[in-house]
Amino acid sequence: YEELSVDRQSFIDAPPAEPAHASGQYPVLVHSHGHRGFGGGNAFLSRHLASHGWLVVAPDHTLNTFTDNVEPSPAWIYYVRSLDVSAALDAIDGLAAGDPLHGLASTSAAILSGHSRGTHTVWGSVGATFDHDAVVTQCEASTPPCTPEQLAVFDAGVHDPRFVAAIPMAGSIRPEWFGESGYASAAVPLFGMTGGADTVDGQAQFDALTGIDFLWADVEGACHEFFNLGCDDARGTQEAIVGTLVLAFARNHLLGDESAETLGLLDGTIPVSRVTLHRR
Repeated sequence: YEELSVDRQSFIDAPPAEPAHASGQYPVLVHSHGHRGFGGGNAFLSRHLASHGWLVVAPDHTLNTFTDNVEPSPAWIYYVRSLDVSAALDAIDGLAAGDPLHGLASTSAAILSGHSRGTHTVWGSVGATFDHDAVVTQCEASTPPCTPEQLAVFDAGVHDPRFVAAIPMAGSIRPEWFGESGYASAAVPLFGMTGGADTVDGQAQFDALTGIDFLWADVEGACHEFFNLGCDDARGTQEAIVGTLVLAFARNHLLGDESAETLGLLDGTIPVSRVTLHRR
């Protein structure tokens, strides 16, 4: 990814792990990076899932990355990012016959994760409804303002039913785009993750999200980048905490894994250091 970072525990051209899916195909997780991020920012998570037989796809969100970001962000970026993650699944489906992964990935049902602004991408992609009046306000303030065609995309929504569960990390759903109740139309299980040392108020989000399947992991002392590039408290613990919980959630909701270990990690009977779980 643009030589922006090196993950010294990953290997180029390593033999792939056996697919985790009983069908013999790789289950897929798509990851959406944050504002001014890049697809490789969460290399620890991609590596962890790949080593357990998953395919992880992390597209760069053009014009919202570390190297090409546009400020202020145009309003359309808030729906285009969701189109990006859908296009990532389409790209896997369209791999040519000579590609090593041709026919080896299962994309009819996938997991979506997102960091920071990527949480906004998550909510839109799993069916949260944009609030028309709120979007009009944002569009009028945008440079350039939204075109009628762009506003129509917001009104239609960007739900991709192939995403059957999702993991928003270090961010919360934003009422200035979705209103106060737009979250309620997200009809998939969600696993929100926030850090105690972050400015994101995980408790306020959890209290506001009623009537949906929402699990929240509050990670003691974790900063905003704990779920991405890492921070001082992340060394050696990101994979153990975030990787373990993401894999358990993904296996449960995509592979139907109801083993005692997986369910124990998700209901708190098997404790994970620094993590407090809350469920709606």
